[in-house]
Amino acid sequence: MTYYKNSITITSQLFFCSSPIRIDPYNTCQFGCSYCFSKKRSKLASNKGLQIASPDALRARLTRIKNGTIKSALDEMFEQRIPVQLGGLQDPFTDFEKKNKITYEILKVLKDFDYPTMVSTKGKIFLEPQYLNLLSGMNIMFRLSVAGITESKRAKVDIGCDSFHETLKKIGILKKYNIPVSIRIQPIIPTYESNVLEMIKKIAIHGGNHVALEHLKISVENKTRQIESLNNALGIDLWNEMMTLGMTKIGRDYSLKQEAIKPFIIKAQKLCKDLGLAFGAGDTGFIHWSDGNGCCNGSSLFLKEANQFDSNIIGALKNAKNGKVYFNDILEKWSPNGNIHRFLNKNSRKLHVNNEYTSWQKLIAYRWNGKNSPYSPIFFDGVTWNGEYDSNGFKVYEIQKQETKYSG
Repeated sequence: MTYYKNSITITSQLFFCSSPIRIDPYNTCQFGCSYCFSKKRSKLASNKGLQIASPDALRARLTRIKNGTIKSALDEMFEQRIPVQLGGLQDPFTDFEKKNKITYEILKVLKDFDYPTMVSTKGKIFLEPQYLNLLSGMNIMFRLSVAGITESKRAKVDIGCDSFHETLKKIGILKKYNIPVSIRIQPIIPTYESNVLEMIKKIAIHGGNHVALEHLKISVENKTRQIESLNNALGIDLWNEMMTLGMTKIGRDYSLKQEAIKPFIIKAQKLCKDLGLAFGAGDTGFIHWSDGNGCCNGSSLFLKEANQFDSNIIGALKNAKNGKVYFNDILEKWSPNGNIHRFLNKNSRKLHVNNEYTSWQKLIAYRWNGKNSPYSPIFFDGVTWNGEYDSNGFKVYEIQKQETKYSG
Protein backbone atom coordinates (compact mmCIF):
# COMPACT_ATOMS: atom_id res chain seq x y z
CA MET A 1 0.00 0.00 0.00
CA THR A 2 1.34 3.43 -0.99
CA TYR A 3 0.57 6.99 0.07
CA TYR A 4 -2.02 8.97 -1.87
CA LYS A 5 -0.17 11.95 -3.36
CA ASN A 6 -3.22 14.20 -3.68
CA SER A 7 -4.89 13.23 -0.41
CA ILE A 8 -4.61 16.82 0.87
CA THR A 9 -5.16 19.49 -1.74
CA ILE A 10 -7.14 22.51 -2.90
CA THR A 11 -10.19 21.75 -5.01
CA SER A 12 -10.83 23.43 -8.36
CA GLN A 13 -14.21 24.52 -6.96
CA LEU A 14 -12.53 27.32 -5.01
CA PHE A 15 -13.89 29.81 -7.57
CA PHE A 16 -17.22 29.44 -5.75
CA CYS A 17 -16.47 27.23 -2.72
CA SER A 18 -15.82 28.72 0.72
CA SER A 19 -14.11 25.56 2.05
CA PRO A 20 -11.79 24.40 -0.74
CA ILE A 21 -9.36 22.29 1.33
CA ARG A 22 -10.01 18.63 0.59
CA ILE A 23 -8.67 15.67 2.59
CA ASP A 24 -9.33 12.16 1.29
CA PRO A 25 -8.05 9.34 3.53
CA TYR A 26 -8.34 6.89 0.62
CA ASN A 27 -7.92 7.25 -3.12
CA THR A 28 -11.12 5.42 -3.98
CA CYS A 29 -14.57 4.55 -2.67
CA GLN A 30 -16.23 1.15 -2.19
CA PHE A 31 -19.80 2.32 -2.67
CA GLY A 32 -21.22 1.70 -6.14
CA CYS A 33 -23.64 4.60 -6.65
CA SER A 34 -25.08 4.49 -10.16
CA TYR A 35 -24.58 8.21 -10.79
CA CYS A 36 -21.00 8.53 -9.49
CA PHE A 37 -18.11 9.58 -11.71
CA SER A 38 -15.47 10.57 -9.13
CA LYS A 39 -13.20 7.59 -9.80
CA LYS A 40 -13.33 8.16 -13.56
CA ARG A 41 -12.76 11.89 -13.20
CA SER A 42 -9.86 11.54 -10.81
CA LYS A 43 -8.21 9.10 -13.25
CA LEU A 44 -7.54 6.51 -10.61
CA ALA A 45 -6.77 3.27 -12.43
CA SER A 46 -7.64 0.10 -10.57
CA ASN A 47 -4.17 -1.38 -11.11
CA LYS A 48 -2.70 1.29 -8.83
CA GLY A 49 -4.39 -0.38 -5.91
CA LEU A 50 -5.40 1.21 -2.65
CA GLN A 51 -3.55 4.37 -1.68
CA ILE A 52 -3.85 6.11 1.68
CA ALA A 53 -3.29 9.53 3.19
CA SER A 54 -0.58 10.02 5.80
CA PRO A 55 -1.89 11.18 9.19
CA ASP A 56 1.72 11.77 10.28
CA ALA A 57 2.28 14.12 7.34
CA LEU A 58 -0.86 16.07 8.23
CA ARG A 59 0.28 16.37 11.85
CA ALA A 60 3.71 17.53 10.75
CA ARG A 61 2.18 20.11 8.42
CA LEU A 62 -0.18 21.55 11.05
CA THR A 63 2.62 21.63 13.64
CA ARG A 64 4.94 23.43 11.24
CA ILE A 65 2.21 25.95 10.38
CA LYS A 66 1.45 26.52 14.07
CA ASN A 67 5.13 27.26 14.59
CA GLY A 68 5.05 29.88 11.84
CA THR A 69 6.65 28.09 8.88
CA ILE A 70 4.43 28.57 5.82
CA LYS A 71 5.54 26.92 2.59
CA SER A 72 2.56 27.02 0.23
CA ALA A 73 -0.86 28.51 -0.52
CA LEU A 74 -2.37 25.42 1.07
CA ASP A 75 -0.41 26.15 4.24
CA GLU A 76 -1.75 29.71 4.18
CA MET A 77 -5.31 28.38 4.05
CA PHE A 78 -4.65 26.08 6.99
CA GLU A 79 -3.18 29.01 8.91
CA GLN A 80 -6.40 30.95 8.26
CA ARG A 81 -8.43 28.02 9.64
CA ILE A 82 -10.48 27.59 6.52
CA PRO A 83 -12.60 24.45 7.10
CA VAL A 84 -11.45 21.17 5.62
CA GLN A 85 -13.73 18.77 3.80
CA LEU A 86 -12.85 15.26 4.98
CA GLY A 87 -14.08 12.95 2.23
CA GLY A 88 -14.41 15.69 -0.36
CA LEU A 89 -13.97 13.28 -3.27
CA GLN A 90 -13.88 9.73 -1.85
CA ASP A 91 -15.99 8.47 1.06
CA PRO A 92 -13.85 8.12 4.22
CA PHE A 93 -16.04 5.47 5.87
CA THR A 94 -16.22 2.49 3.52
CA ASP A 95 -14.92 -0.97 4.47
CA PHE A 96 -11.35 0.19 3.78
CA GLU A 97 -11.61 2.07 7.06
CA LYS A 98 -12.42 -1.09 9.05
CA LYS A 99 -9.02 -2.50 8.25
CA ASN A 100 -6.81 0.58 7.92
CA LYS A 101 -8.24 3.21 10.36
CA ILE A 102 -6.72 6.06 8.33
CA THR A 103 -9.80 8.25 8.75
CA TYR A 104 -9.69 7.62 12.50
CA GLU A 105 -6.05 8.71 12.70
CA ILE A 106 -6.69 11.83 10.62
CA LEU A 107 -9.61 12.74 12.87
CA LYS A 108 -7.27 12.42 15.87
CA VAL A 109 -4.90 14.93 14.29
CA LEU A 110 -7.69 17.38 13.47
CA LYS A 111 -9.06 17.07 17.01
CA ASP A 112 -5.66 17.78 18.54
CA PHE A 113 -5.55 21.05 16.60
CA ASP A 114 -9.25 21.82 17.17
CA TYR A 115 -9.40 22.26 13.42
CA PRO A 116 -12.80 23.10 11.82
CA THR A 117 -13.81 19.97 9.94
CA MET A 118 -16.67 18.79 7.74
CA VAL A 119 -17.09 15.06 7.19
CA SER A 120 -18.92 13.93 4.05
CA THR A 121 -20.07 10.31 4.06
CA LYS A 122 -22.70 7.72 3.27
CA GLY A 123 -21.04 5.23 5.62
CA LYS A 124 -21.75 4.21 9.18
CA ILE A 125 -18.47 3.06 10.70
CA PHE A 126 -18.33 6.35 12.58
CA LEU A 127 -21.25 5.08 14.71
CA GLU A 128 -18.91 2.64 16.46
CA PRO A 129 -18.11 3.71 20.06
CA GLN A 130 -14.41 4.46 19.47
CA TYR A 131 -15.32 6.90 16.70
CA LEU A 132 -18.14 8.56 18.61
CA ASN A 133 -15.86 9.01 21.63
CA LEU A 134 -13.28 10.62 19.37
CA LEU A 135 -15.81 12.83 17.64
CA SER A 136 -17.21 14.07 20.95
CA GLY A 137 -15.96 17.58 21.56
CA MET A 138 -14.47 17.99 18.09
CA ASN A 139 -14.88 21.15 16.05
CA ILE A 140 -16.83 19.20 13.47
CA MET A 141 -20.02 18.82 11.47
CA PHE A 142 -21.28 15.84 9.48
CA ARG A 143 -22.68 15.93 5.96
CA LEU A 144 -24.64 12.74 5.34
CA SER A 145 -25.27 12.22 1.64
CA VAL A 146 -28.30 10.61 0.03
CA ALA A 147 -29.71 10.68 -3.48
CA GLY A 148 -32.94 12.56 -4.09
CA ILE A 149 -35.10 9.64 -5.17
CA THR A 150 -38.15 7.65 -4.14
CA GLU A 151 -37.27 5.04 -1.54
CA SER A 152 -38.47 2.18 -3.71
CA LYS A 153 -35.67 2.97 -6.20
CA ARG A 154 -32.92 3.80 -3.70
CA ALA A 155 -31.23 0.41 -3.49
CA LYS A 156 -30.58 0.51 -7.25
CA VAL A 157 -29.34 4.12 -7.17
CA ASP A 158 -27.43 4.52 -3.86
CA ILE A 159 -25.90 1.08 -4.36
CA GLY A 160 -24.42 -0.44 -1.22
CA CYS A 161 -25.56 2.49 0.94
CA ASP A 162 -28.01 2.74 3.82
CA SER A 163 -31.69 3.48 3.35
CA PHE A 164 -32.95 6.98 3.98
CA HIS A 165 -34.56 5.71 7.20
CA GLU A 166 -31.14 4.51 8.43
CA THR A 167 -29.62 7.86 7.46
CA LEU A 168 -32.24 9.67 9.52
CA LYS A 169 -31.38 7.50 12.54
CA LYS A 170 -27.75 8.65 12.24
CA ILE A 171 -28.90 12.23 12.83
CA GLY A 172 -30.20 11.35 16.27
CA ILE A 173 -27.03 9.50 17.25
CA LEU A 174 -24.76 12.36 16.18
CA LYS A 175 -26.95 14.93 17.89
CA LYS A 176 -26.50 13.08 21.20
CA TYR A 177 -22.83 14.00 20.87
CA ASN A 178 -23.69 17.63 20.00
CA ILE A 179 -22.49 17.21 16.43
CA PRO A 180 -24.34 19.36 13.86
CA VAL A 181 -25.72 17.38 10.93
CA SER A 182 -26.35 18.42 7.36
CA ILE A 183 -28.16 16.11 4.98
CA ARG A 184 -26.80 16.57 1.50
CA ILE A 185 -29.43 15.45 -1.00
CA GLN A 186 -27.20 14.91 -3.99
CA PRO A 187 -27.93 14.20 -6.69
CA ILE A 188 -31.57 15.11 -7.00
CA ILE A 189 -32.75 12.86 -9.81
CA PRO A 190 -34.87 14.88 -12.27
CA THR A 191 -38.63 14.17 -11.96
CA TYR A 192 -38.23 13.13 -8.29
CA GLU A 193 -38.31 16.63 -6.77
CA SER A 194 -41.59 15.98 -4.92
CA ASN A 195 -39.88 13.09 -3.11
CA VAL A 196 -37.09 15.46 -2.09
CA LEU A 197 -39.56 17.84 -0.46
CA GLU A 198 -40.91 14.95 1.61
CA MET A 199 -37.34 14.00 2.55
CA ILE A 200 -36.73 17.55 3.81
CA LYS A 201 -39.76 17.30 6.11
CA LYS A 202 -38.44 14.06 7.61
CA ILE A 203 -34.98 15.59 8.11
CA ALA A 204 -36.55 18.38 10.16
CA ILE A 205 -38.57 15.91 12.24
CA HIS A 206 -35.43 13.91 13.05
CA GLY A 207 -33.44 16.95 14.19
CA GLY A 208 -31.25 17.80 11.21
CA ASN A 209 -29.59 21.22 11.22
CA HIS A 210 -29.06 21.85 7.53
CA VAL A 211 -30.09 20.61 4.10
CA ALA A 212 -27.99 20.99 0.95
CA LEU A 213 -29.53 20.28 -2.45
CA GLU A 214 -27.89 19.60 -5.79
CA HIS A 215 -29.34 18.19 -9.00
CA LEU A 216 -27.84 15.41 -11.09
CA LYS A 217 -24.85 16.07 -13.30
CA ILE A 218 -23.86 13.74 -16.14
CA SER A 219 -20.12 13.75 -16.78
CA VAL A 220 -18.58 13.81 -20.24
CA GLU A 221 -16.10 11.11 -19.20
CA ASN A 222 -18.71 8.68 -17.94
CA LYS A 223 -21.85 9.70 -19.81
CA THR A 224 -22.70 6.32 -21.37
CA ARG A 225 -22.24 4.35 -18.14
CA GLN A 226 -24.12 6.87 -16.00
CA ILE A 227 -27.11 7.04 -18.31
CA GLU A 228 -27.26 3.27 -18.74
CA SER A 229 -27.01 2.64 -14.98
CA LEU A 230 -29.65 5.21 -14.09
CA ASN A 231 -32.02 4.11 -16.86
CA ASN A 232 -31.82 0.53 -15.60
CA ALA A 233 -32.39 1.66 -12.01
CA LEU A 234 -35.27 4.00 -12.75
CA GLY A 235 -36.96 2.31 -15.69
CA ILE A 236 -37.06 5.56 -17.68
CA ASP A 237 -35.13 7.27 -20.47
CA LEU A 238 -33.40 9.78 -18.19
CA TRP A 239 -31.51 11.56 -20.98
CA ASN A 240 -34.76 12.20 -22.83
CA GLU A 241 -36.41 13.41 -19.62
CA MET A 242 -33.60 15.89 -19.03
CA MET A 243 -33.70 17.07 -22.64
CA THR A 244 -37.43 17.68 -22.30
CA LEU A 245 -37.01 19.63 -19.06
CA GLY A 246 -34.14 21.68 -20.50
CA MET A 247 -30.53 20.57 -20.41
CA THR A 248 -27.22 22.36 -20.89
CA LYS A 249 -23.54 21.47 -20.93
CA ILE A 250 -21.20 23.44 -18.66
CA GLY A 251 -17.55 22.50 -18.71
CA ARG A 252 -17.42 18.70 -18.44
CA ASP A 253 -20.95 18.24 -17.12
CA TYR A 254 -24.46 18.03 -18.51
CA SER A 255 -27.13 19.36 -16.15
CA LEU A 256 -30.58 20.90 -16.12
CA LYS A 257 -30.74 24.58 -17.04
CA GLN A 258 -31.11 27.07 -14.22
CA GLU A 259 -34.59 28.08 -15.33
CA ALA A 260 -35.67 24.42 -15.19
CA ILE A 261 -34.70 23.97 -11.53
CA LYS A 262 -35.32 27.47 -10.14
CA PRO A 263 -39.01 26.91 -9.23
CA PHE A 264 -38.02 23.87 -7.18
CA ILE A 265 -35.13 25.70 -5.48
CA ILE A 266 -37.51 28.49 -4.44
CA LYS A 267 -39.99 25.98 -3.04
CA ALA A 268 -37.31 23.98 -1.21
CA GLN A 269 -35.70 27.09 0.27
CA LYS A 270 -39.05 28.27 1.64
CA LEU A 271 -39.79 24.83 3.07
CA CYS A 272 -36.44 24.78 4.88
CA LYS A 273 -37.08 28.22 6.31
CA ASP A 274 -40.55 27.22 7.51
CA LEU A 275 -39.13 24.10 9.17
CA GLY A 276 -36.21 25.89 10.84
CA LEU A 277 -33.56 24.20 8.68
CA ALA A 278 -30.56 26.01 7.28
CA PHE A 279 -30.50 25.87 3.49
CA GLY A 280 -27.65 25.16 1.13
CA ALA A 281 -27.96 25.49 -2.65
CA GLY A 282 -25.48 23.13 -4.28
CA ASP A 283 -26.51 23.84 -7.87
CA THR A 284 -23.78 26.21 -8.95
CA GLY A 285 -25.95 29.02 -10.26
CA PHE A 286 -27.75 29.28 -6.93
CA ILE A 287 -24.92 28.81 -4.43
CA HIS A 288 -25.19 32.43 -3.26
CA TRP A 289 -28.74 31.66 -2.09
CA SER A 290 -27.25 29.49 0.67
CA ASP A 291 -27.61 30.52 4.29
CA GLY A 292 -24.55 31.75 6.16
CA ASN A 293 -21.42 33.47 4.94
CA GLY A 294 -20.16 30.53 2.92
CA CYS A 295 -21.39 28.27 0.19
CA CYS A 296 -23.78 25.31 0.24
CA ASN A 297 -22.08 23.38 3.06
CA GLY A 298 -23.16 25.55 6.02
CA SER A 299 -19.72 25.53 7.63
CA SER A 300 -19.97 29.19 8.63
CA LEU A 301 -23.06 28.36 10.70
CA PHE A 302 -21.79 25.37 12.68
CA LEU A 303 -17.99 25.43 13.02
CA LYS A 304 -16.18 27.61 15.54
CA GLU A 305 -13.15 29.81 14.93
CA ALA A 306 -13.37 29.08 11.23
CA ASN A 307 -12.87 31.51 8.36
CA GLN A 308 -14.60 31.18 5.02
CA PHE A 309 -12.66 31.54 1.80
CA ASP A 310 -14.65 34.45 0.42
CA SER A 311 -12.24 36.12 -1.99
CA ASN A 312 -14.08 34.36 -4.80
CA ILE A 313 -17.21 34.90 -6.86
CA ILE A 314 -19.65 33.77 -4.15
CA GLY A 315 -17.93 35.95 -1.58
CA ALA A 316 -18.22 38.94 -3.91
CA LEU A 317 -21.92 38.27 -4.54
CA LYS A 318 -22.76 37.77 -0.86
CA ASN A 319 -20.86 40.89 0.19
CA ALA A 320 -22.05 43.19 -2.61
CA LYS A 321 -22.48 46.81 -1.58
CA ASN A 322 -25.63 48.59 -2.73
CA GLY A 323 -26.30 45.84 -5.21
CA LYS A 324 -23.01 46.35 -7.08
CA VAL A 325 -20.35 43.66 -7.49
CA TYR A 326 -16.80 44.90 -8.12
CA PHE A 327 -13.63 42.97 -8.90
CA ASN A 328 -11.89 45.21 -6.39
CA ASP A 329 -14.00 43.50 -3.70
CA ILE A 330 -11.94 40.37 -4.39
CA LEU A 331 -8.66 42.24 -3.97
CA GLU A 332 -9.75 43.62 -0.60
CA LYS A 333 -10.46 40.16 0.86
CA TRP A 334 -7.86 37.82 2.30
CA SER A 335 -6.41 35.35 -0.17
CA PRO A 336 -3.15 33.38 -0.24
CA ASN A 337 0.00 34.91 -1.68
CA GLY A 338 1.40 31.54 -2.75
CA ASN A 339 0.86 29.64 -5.97
CA ILE A 340 -2.73 28.40 -6.20
CA HIS A 341 -2.81 27.31 -9.82
CA ARG A 342 -0.36 24.46 -9.27
CA PHE A 343 -3.07 22.68 -7.27
CA LEU A 344 -5.61 22.92 -10.10
CA ASN A 345 -6.17 20.82 -13.20
CA LYS A 346 -4.96 22.18 -16.51
CA ASN A 347 -8.40 23.45 -17.49
CA SER A 348 -8.52 25.69 -14.41
CA ARG A 349 -5.01 27.16 -14.48
CA LYS A 350 -5.33 30.00 -17.01
CA LEU A 351 -4.20 33.34 -15.61
CA HIS A 352 -4.70 37.07 -16.12
CA VAL A 353 -1.58 38.84 -17.39
CA ASN A 354 -1.28 41.46 -14.59
CA ASN A 355 1.96 40.53 -12.81
CA GLU A 356 1.07 42.70 -9.82
CA TYR A 357 -1.61 40.18 -8.87
CA THR A 358 -1.02 37.03 -6.87
CA SER A 359 -1.64 33.61 -8.39
CA TRP A 360 -5.20 33.54 -7.03
CA GLN A 361 -5.97 37.08 -8.13
CA LYS A 362 -4.75 36.25 -11.64
CA LEU A 363 -6.97 33.16 -11.73
CA ILE A 364 -10.12 35.01 -10.73
CA ALA A 365 -9.30 38.07 -12.87
CA TYR A 366 -8.99 35.88 -15.95
CA ARG A 367 -12.60 34.73 -15.46
CA TRP A 368 -14.24 37.89 -14.14
CA ASN A 369 -15.50 39.39 -17.42
CA GLY A 370 -17.01 36.11 -18.56
CA LYS A 371 -15.45 35.47 -21.94
CA ASN A 372 -12.84 32.98 -20.69
CA SER A 373 -15.00 30.76 -18.49
CA PRO A 374 -18.67 30.04 -17.81
CA TYR A 375 -18.03 30.84 -14.13
CA SER A 376 -18.08 34.61 -13.94
CA PRO A 377 -20.57 36.57 -11.78
CA ILE A 378 -23.08 36.73 -14.66
CA PHE A 379 -23.47 32.93 -14.46
CA PHE A 380 -25.25 33.18 -11.11
CA ASP A 381 -28.97 33.74 -10.73
CA GLY A 382 -30.08 37.34 -10.24
CA VAL A 383 -26.82 38.86 -11.51
CA THR A 384 -26.87 41.25 -14.47
CA TRP A 385 -24.44 43.47 -16.32
CA ASN A 386 -25.56 46.79 -17.74
CA GLY A 387 -22.42 47.78 -19.61
CA GLU A 388 -20.45 49.33 -16.74
CA TYR A 389 -16.68 48.78 -16.32
CA ASP A 390 -14.35 49.88 -13.54
CA SER A 391 -11.17 51.87 -14.20
CA ASN A 392 -9.18 48.67 -14.77
CA GLY A 393 -11.53 47.22 -17.36
CA PHE A 394 -13.39 44.78 -15.12
CA LYS A 395 -17.15 44.52 -15.47
CA VAL A 396 -19.26 45.93 -12.63
CA TYR A 397 -22.21 43.62 -12.05
CA GLU A 398 -25.52 44.18 -10.33
CA ILE A 399 -27.26 41.64 -8.09
CA GLN A 400 -30.71 41.33 -6.61
CA LYS A 401 -30.38 41.32 -2.84
CA GLN A 402 -30.94 37.97 -1.12
CA GLU A 403 -32.57 38.01 2.31
CA THR A 404 -31.02 36.11 5.22
CA LYS A 405 -33.19 32.99 5.44
CA TYR A 406 -31.87 31.28 8.57
CA SER A 407 -31.34 32.77 12.00
CA GLY A 408 -29.98 29.74 13.86
